Amino acid sequence: MTDEYPYELSPKRLASEMSVLWTVSQFFTSLQATMLQTERSTTVNMRELYQRVEAIRTVPAQIPMVVLAETAQKLHQARIEISMIDLQLPPAIFRRFFERVTSYDRTLLRNIVRYYITKSPKNDQDRDKLDLLATRLCTHFFQNEQGIKVMSVLENTRQLLEDCFPGSAADYPPVNIQEATLLTLRKLARSITEVRNFNTLIEGKLVTQMRQTKIELGENFYTPAILNEVVHINVIVHNKFQELYGMEQARLRMESARLMRSSLATGRHVALGSTPRHPTLTQMNELTIQMQRLMQDFKQDMATRALNDRQIRLNLEDDNMGLANLIRNLEDSLRRSRELMEEVQGRLLKLSSTEE
Repeated sequence: MTDEYPYELSPKRLASEMSVLWTVSQFFTSLQATMLQTERSTTVNMRELYQRVEAIRTVPAQIPMVVLAETAQKLHQARIEISMIDLQLPPAIFRRFFERVTSYDRTLLRNIVRYYITKSPKNDQDRDKLDLLATRLCTHFFQNEQGIKVMSVLENTRQLLEDCFPGSAADYPPVNIQEATLLTLRKLARSITEVRNFNTLIEGKLVTQMRQTKIELGENFYTPAILNEVVHINVIVHNKFQELYGMEQARLRMESARLMRSSLATGRHVALGSTPRHPTLTQMNELTIQMQRLMQDFKQDMATRALNDRQIRLNLEDDNMGLANLIRNLEDSLRRSRELMEEVQGRLLKLSSTEE
């Protein structure tokens, strides 16, 4: 029966579009209620439209062309209104939403991915949203042997993404352009995989380079093979962040413990002395108290950091600076602690030589 109608008016195509728009409409409603505590909906009655499309899809008799045309027009109007709501929802809202929602129906998520693939025209925010949604569609989370939460790509990602695209291979860039793009993306992925510390990652501007590469893809981004490769790179980046973040936390904890031990040792040294009778000893006591306060501040900073791990990762994914700034602040705290400790130890040596 569907062959008797133009493609844009076929009952099968209308049902597919209705499924996408219904899912996206419900998703946006949930997104607004959860993240914004507000709700903006379409003027088109989506439930009535859904029932109308279902009737067209299930009735075996041939549907009059005028009914199909009216339904197609209503679907077009619904897509326009949903697009207007979409403009009010930045990619950061999507990221935070999926941080809260850990389980979701992949069939529904596939419909949302289809919405952004078929959206026209597309803007930079649409690319960023599709980037996130496609990655969520094609991956799952698990804890590795070190207890770190990492991502893994599903086995059938390429097929999952191809099912979201309505076009055929003839609608995509030539094969040679796709292959050249894939080589560029894989070279970038290798560079990220080889990173061993945050300094290399940040100073090398690899995350910025990755984002710029995605922007430069233009319409080629919306190609199954290329989007599939982007998903793989996103997984590599996420897991590398997790790996380096865990290493950095361990390093800072070890440094904090070392300074605390040194601080306690210095405090015992001072406590063993007689009642201060020399100005140097008084200054040393004051410096020791300052250092102990500084270390308390540092421990509080570490506690706050642990509570804010999730937001830190979001900041880092957004602009590559959130975690870098935090680490610099903590290292500055450690540097000031070391300088203070060196001054205390210097005064101890001076006091010792004076008393001799």
